[in-house]
Amino acid sequence: MPNMALKPTRFRYAPAVGLALRWAYKLEAALFREYGYSMNATLEEITREALLLTPAQRAELADFLVESLDLTLPDEVQRLWIEEANRRLEEVRSGKVKAIPGEDVLAEARRLAKR
Repeated sequence: MPNMALKPTRFRYAPAVGLALRWAYKLEAALFREYGYSMNATLEEITREALLLTPAQRAELADFLVESLDLTLPDEVQRLWIEEANRRLEEVRSGKVKAIPGEDVLAEARRLAKR
């Protein structure tokens, strides 16, 4: 049975804290269903400590953690952009899309910005 320590019974906290607690509980339940175990004590401790941070500090921590998940290497990003540029060039050459002169795009952007 998963460790229910993080399951909130009431959300008396700020919405972000309540959301973090719900997320942590759902993650723990998913880990238990998938692997038959709950979060280890260290992860639970880190979660509790993180919830004590100010909202700005939690946002910074969340940003850092999300960025740490991006495993795309710079060479891979460059390769993907080259593929995208070649695909777009082929669409223009084949007539699949119509190119719009840059001056027209900028004029339209300026017109819309004045609204």
